[in-house]
Amino acid sequence: ALGVNSAATRKSGSEIADDAPEVKRSITIGRSPQEIQDFLRDRGNLAKIVGHFAEVTPLSDGLMHWRMRGPMRQFFEWDSRVVEQPDQSLSWETLPGGSMVSRGSLSYKSAPEGLGTEVTLRIRFEPPLGPVGARIANWLAGVPRAVAGQSLRRLKSLMETGEIPSLASNPSARGASDLV
Repeated sequence: ALGVNSAATRKSGSEIADDAPEVKRSITIGRSPQEIQDFLRDRGNLAKIVGHFAEVTPLSDGLMHWRMRGPMRQFFEWDSRVVEQPDQSLSWETLPGGSMVSRGSLSYKSAPEGLGTEVTLRIRFEPPLGPVGARIANWLAGVPRAVAGQSLRRLKSLMETGEIPSLASNPSARGASDLV
C-alpha cells in the first residue's frame, strides 16, 4: 500500500541510474598513499571505519557482507565486491540479491607540499524501500553526507593515532552525538 518493496533487488551497483543520489567527501590524512592502501587491504579495518552505521564482515575473494539498520526499524543486508587499483583507489559495488544497491570508491593521491594524502569518498546509491525510501532520503539528505564524513574522520583517526576518539564513556553524557 505504501509502495514499499523489501524484497531483494536484482540490480548490481553498476546498474545504478546516473541521477541516483551521490555523496562526495574528502579529507587529508597525514600518511602516504601506500600506507593508506596497506591499511585498507586488511578488510577487517573497514569494519572499524564504518562501524558507527553498519556491520561489515569480510568474505572470500574481495567480497564483503553489509548489515545496516534503516528507517522504520528495517534492516538492510547486501554483499559487495571490492576492487583495488594499486596506489589510486579502492572501489566497490553491490551484488544482485541484497536489499541495498550502491557503488562507491575511495581514492587517494599525494597532498600538495608533502602534507599526506588527499582521500576522497564517493558513494552513489538507490534508497531502499522504493518511493517511500526516496522521500525519506530527500527529507534526510544530510544523513548520508554526515555518515560519509564521519567515516572519513574515523579513517583519519585510525591512520594518524591508531584509535577512534569517542565521548561514549564521558561522565558528562555528551556521547550521544557519536551515534549518528
